[in-house]
Amino acid sequence: MSMARTTVLAWVVLAAVTVSQRAPGEAPKKPAPATSASAPAASTSASAASAPTVLASTTPGIMRLVADDTALYWANGKKVQSVDKAGGAVRDVAVGTQPIGRVEVVAGKLYWTLGGVYVFEGNEPPNPAQLFTLTKPSTATRVLADAKLAEPIERVFASGSSVCVYSTNWGTAMFLASGSFQPVCFDPSKPSGFAAAALGWSNGDMHLGAVTADDKNVYAVHMHDDGSSSLLSIPYSATGKSTAKETKLLSVDFADQGGDILATADALIFLDTTGLVRVTKSPPVTRTVLAAGIHGTQLAADATHVYWLWSGKIHRVALNGAGKPQPVVGTKASSFTIDATSIYWFDAGKLSKAPK
Repeated sequence: MSMARTTVLAWVVLAAVTVSQRAPGEAPKKPAPATSASAPAASTSASAASAPTVLASTTPGIMRLVADDTALYWANGKKVQSVDKAGGAVRDVAVGTQPIGRVEVVAGKLYWTLGGVYVFEGNEPPNPAQLFTLTKPSTATRVLADAKLAEPIERVFASGSSVCVYSTNWGTAMFLASGSFQPVCFDPSKPSGFAAAALGWSNGDMHLGAVTADDKNVYAVHMHDDGSSSLLSIPYSATGKSTAKETKLLSVDFADQGGDILATADALIFLDTTGLVRVTKSPPVTRTVLAAGIHGTQLAADATHVYWLWSGKIHRVALNGAGKPQPVVGTKASSFTIDATSIYWFDAGKLSKAPK
């Protein structure tokens, strides 16, 4: 792997960056075979006590790990870093002049955020939130450059054919029109343009928690002023002309207004104060408790199980709620992700991999 880096002029001065020479999704070079007799062996089962494969070592406490088909990505201070799923050298995908915010892989593309300040009475200096992606292996491009996003971007998600950004700081949306829930969205093939995607909801009592989406709807937890909350289904329109109204799926006692909601083909999965629950998307809406009385963060799901992080361990339970929750891997884990065959996690500064 070449160590050459290219200074990217497409970033504003606030976020001058250098990037590596391989784009997300590009086939990785095969790592050199291990020469040390003490190199860790791959485990045969994540639930077994066999040793995992250590892919990389980095700063302890990495709080978010994401993946595309071939590589893993995370934010480490002012850097977006990556390593191939097969192992190898850690690469600096991007290096900025301020700490990286959120890193996401959406529809197979890598995005990362910078900036955004919490503005109270206009006293803080402006530091607009910024979103970047790789448009070429060595070129980072700022997305939504003119959107004037004041608060940190805390969600980047796909909805229909668009990619949208949203902030859950105190439940306020990234909006261009006051009083309506309008995440700022763009066509990923034309990242320089954007629109406020009208989602058919205009409500002054706007305190939104977790947000996710599928190809037809955005799903959000509406936190009411009286302390109650509702799970909403909001029709999506990239044209900004939608007049359809939101549908209340059910009342929820949501555990964390900034927590995760997972959208599967037919249901939504999240943690509320009773535990891990599954709610069907369409009427008649049914609510199933998959695991009662649990806590956790960083939800993930595959075709058979739901995974979450709690107290340094990654746990899982069957998607249909059968059986008891079981710890899978980790002792001091800070973040994890999964793909079709493996689970990846940071634990005390080591990035490890094991079969699921």
